[in-house]
Formats: sequence, structure tokens, C-alpha cells
Amino acid sequence: MQFLHCLATLGLLLTAPALAAIPPAEVGRAVADVRMALARDGGKLWGVSLDGPILFVEAATRQVVATDPDSASVLRADGTLYIGVLSSAINVANTSLRWNGRLWSMVVWPLPADSLRARALLIHELWHRVQGDLGLPVSGPSNSHLDTQEGRLWLELEWRALARALEQPTAARKKAIADALSFRAVRRKKFPGSAASESALERHEGLAEYTGVRLATRSPAGAAALARAAIDDSGKLPTFVRSFAYVSGPAYGLLLDDARPGWRRELGGGADLGDLLRTASRLPAPDSSASAARAHAVPYGLDSLRTAEAARERKRLQRLKELRVRFVDGPTLRIPLTSPKLSFDPLAVQPLDSLGTIYGSLRITDRWGVLDAPEGGLIAADWSAVTVPAPGATVRDTLRGEGWTLALRPEWELQEGANPGSMKLATKR
Repeated sequence: MQFLHCLATLGLLLTAPALAAIPPAEVGRAVADVRMALARDGGKLWGVSLDGPILFVEAATRQVVATDPDSASVLRADGTLYIGVLSSAINVANTSLRWNGRLWSMVVWPLPADSLRARALLIHELWHRVQGDLGLPVSGPSNSHLDTQEGRLWLELEWRALARALEQPTAARKKAIADALSFRAVRRKKFPGSAASESALERHEGLAEYTGVRLATRSPAGAAALARAAIDDSGKLPTFVRSFAYVSGPAYGLLLDDARPGWRRELGGGADLGDLLRTASRLPAPDSSASAARAHAVPYGLDSLRTAEAARERKRLQRLKELRVRFVDGPTLRIPLTSPKLSFDPLAVQPLDSLGTIYGSLRITDRWGVLDAPEGGLIAADWSAVTVPAPGATVRDTLRGEGWTLALRPEWELQEGANPGSMKLATKR
């Protein structure tokens, strides 16, 4: 499967209209700004230049403004930039992709209004272009345990300890770092196998976000302030399943910068950011006992966090009941997945018990066509199929249901499903 931040070779761009929805002048300013930031680094952070071609795409119109030409001359020149329209076969996402002779960074337009955050986003996506060359994973799994009450509680405590460490002088950080690593160990003990899945996503999205924060700012103090702001704002995130790495990555990376400046050379072999920071800080292995960690957690607001998470858990369980009616118990359409390419909102990822995960703002291309599901679809745990509510209408080659549309290729058809009222998509008999 291929998804956000690991889309492979995609379709073609079409000829652009005379006027683009994306103002080229604004693109030019954003590109000049990010290139100035990269020039200040000079490729020192990762040992390679992060500067590269960028496709800015407006999702509604699918119009593109690019920094470079493509090898097939599909894009047409417009001053120093290049303009095109994205084929409907291509998913619009913040990602990297290889297309027409170049490895691009794709960025969804508009950029954040805050210039610092816009610069960090562009650097984040430019890092994804080179992460494979650095020997780092180009994808990372979701972490469904971070939607549970206990998973969220110990993650938020870890973040609060990391924020305290970032606020203190380097010599005074050990206690807060030790607390963060202890809360991290408690969580991972509670959820066997979570250490590997968390670490993989931190190395994928966390390192990208660390790079954006580090190079978008002009000083270590500015980078630390941006990392702390992400922790302060984390309570607004609807889910931590995929978004947690965007918060953890900058905090661990910046603390490692102070503790061991050459730490980025030690990332081979699946090194964990927490383990690297523990070694760099000369700390013993953390105590993973929840009873021992609770005493350290009280100054970080353990009681208020537990109350807030208990209330959220009650709402989550009610929401899961509603989602089961929509995607499992009610009439549904099951669509097989064979070679899917997909994009989705990482802030709208909802695990549904052992059945799989609901991905919000989902768009999938596969052998059967293109599925647009703004209200989400349930992807099976084994990635064998995606399920949406049963279709209500068919207009020519387009199926429609509640919260989704599917542009269907002619060799596919609807067939009776396993449950009454449900259907499945299959090749024509």
C-alpha cells in the first residue's frame, strides 16, 4: 500500500488554464523564504542539501504551481515557475512523489498563514524527499493504542516532562528527561509491541517535523519555543494515533542536539529516539512500573489529566458504537484493496477495535477506480478492503453513498454482499 508521505510514481498533469488559483507571486515568496532558510544550514544538519523541486497543489481545483519543469514538458513555464493541473488519478497530499523524471515534494495550498509554520511545513516535506537516501524509513504505522485512555494519559505526561526539559538549561534537564522516559516506558509496557510502532513513526514523521522546526527558526531558543508550542497545543488534536510523532519528534531531536550533537549519525538499525536521549544524558534504564511513575507524574498534572481522559474515553466509546452502525452493522459496501494509493487526514484516524481503522478525508485509487470519502472509510486491519456505507445511487460510471463517491471502471460491478442489504465490489462475472 502507498499512503500519505509515501506515494510512488503517479499519473500525469494536464495543461493548465491561463490563470492559476494559486497566486504565483505568493509561491515565489514562499520558495525564496524556504531556500534562504536552507542556505543558512548549508546541508550541515543531515549532510545533504534539502533543496529540491516542489509542487504546490490546490485541492479543490487541482491546479499546480511548480518550482521546476518536468521531463515530459507537461508543465508550462510561467515566469520562473511552471503551471499545470493535477490529474484526478493523483491523490493530493503533503508528500513526496516521483513523477516525470524528478522526485518532488507535493504541498497542499494554501500554506499556513504564519510564515514560520509555512517554512517549517515546506522543510518537513523537502526532508521526506531525501529520507530514503539517509537510510530512514519512508513510512510509519499508525498507533491505535494512543487512542485509549491509558495510552493518551502516559503520552501526555511524557510530553509535559519533555516541555519542562526544554524550558531548563542543559545542565538542569536530567530530572525532567528521566521522568519523560519513565512515562514512555510505562506506556510501552502496558501495550506490548508499541515500542516498535511508535519508534517507526517517530523516525518517519517525527524526524521530518524536527527538521522543519530546527531549520525554520534562526536560533535554538526559537526552535525550542516552537517545540514547546506544539506540546501546549497538543490538547487540541482530536487523535494521537498518527499525529503524536509531530509533537514528540521535535522535542526529542532538540534535546538530543544539546546532549549529543552527532546523534543523527546513530539512527541506523532502527535506533529509538528515547534510547538515544537516555544514553546521551547518561541515565539508567527507566523504571517501567506504573506505581513508581505515578509519584513522579503528580507534578505534571496527573490527576487533572486522568479526569479529562476519563471523560474523553466515555465519549470515544459512544462514538465507536455509532461508527460500528455506519461501517459494520448497517448496510455497507466492501471494496477490495490490491494496490491502493491513498491520502487521508492524519488528524482524523479512528481505530475501530480489531476490525481496522477509519481514515477521515480518505481518497483511494486502485484497480477499480477512484474513491473519494470525505466522511471516511473503514480499512480492514489486514488492508484487504475498505468499507463504506451502502451505495444509494449510480449515475453512469459513478457510485454514490452517504459521505462518498466512487468513479468506477467499466470492468467492475456491484454484487450481493455477505450480509443482508450489503454489497461488494467485484470484477464482472
